Amino acid sequence: MRQLEKYVISGVRYIVWDEMAGEMPETAGCMRLMDAGDGIGGDRLVVIDGRNAKDVRVFDAKGRETVLDDAARYAAALCFGKQGQAMQAASLLNAMERSSRVSLTGTEPEHCEVRLTECFCRGILGKTLCSASVLAG
Repeated sequence: MRQLEKYVISGVRYIVWDEMAGEMPETAGCMRLMDAGDGIGGDRLVVIDGRNAKDVRVFDAKGRETVLDDAARYAAALCFGKQGQAMQAASLLNAMERSSRVSLTGTEPEHCEVRLTECFCRGILGKTLCSASVLAG
């Protein structure tokens, strides 16, 4: 089972995928993961590509890499903070525009942990076709 973090920030659903814990899905897998019917429903996939705050990438619901905006930085910072990596979280927060930092950090975003079954993970990683669902937490 794999756990992801899901944050709703300014009405946008951010899913944080820690690539250090495993592989990252290709475009089709990303689309399935982000789909509200087949997956967990998300607008942006924030990928923590390493243990460094500089290694954060963002993909849209169609699996295309997009700009790392301040809300995505905030989602990654929250995840780093939850993992006890305060320096990486602070680095991301400091990279944000001051106005965004004030408006985004002033309220607690909606958050939930999402657990993916092994079968679903294999499916989105292209290892097997599987119709197993995800478990929302």
